[in-house]
Amino acid sequence: MRRFRLFFFLLVCCLAWQTSAGGERDDLLQVHGFVLGSGIEIALCCDIRIAAEGARFGLPEVGLGIIPAAGGTQTLPRVVGRARALELLLTARWISADEAYHAGLVTEVVPRERLLPVARDIARQIASYSPRAVSSAKQAVVRGLDLSLAEGLRLETRLAAYVASAIGEGGSEGRGEGEGHLQDAIADESDINQRCARGKAVE
Repeated sequence: MRRFRLFFFLLVCCLAWQTSAGGERDDLLQVHGFVLGSGIEIALCCDIRIAAEGARFGLPEVGLGIIPAAGGTQTLPRVVGRARALELLLTARWISADEAYHAGLVTEVVPRERLLPVARDIARQIASYSPRAVSSAKQAVVRGLDLSLAEGLRLETRLAAYVASAIGEGGSEGRGEGEGHLQDAIADESDINQRCARGKAVE
């Protein structure tokens, strides 16, 4: 039963990471209290992370004779950098909300009573913008991180064309000719990844 629960939890974490990385939705997380182990790993699946003053963060797994197994060894260095990630992982040190903010682990630190209002304000602001633009901007960043600068710029150009096509459609958010730009951009980026994986040069 314990093994099943662990497997189920890891599956949930992996699905959360894959959904977030796919750019299909925008995730805003608010945290307070102790954000330890898998708590950080789930938080790292989200795009924007807001912490309450007094929150504590840590990855204690190595101190317990195990390692993070829900994505922490891969997502943490992508957020805070290799050296800081290794320091947190190997020492199992806990850090404050302020240190987490300066490390880039969270995007904002607010008083506990302001946590929900601030999160709602940010969510409303994002929701007020074009879904097409918001989704494309996120995909350009998330997918581009796994590409070279030149390849990422090509992806950005294609996504920009997809977003701009909405203007020609009268600002409609529905499917139309612009949908082809998005699919072409994603397909091109996927092809680049496959070719790189095979060790072939990308033109």
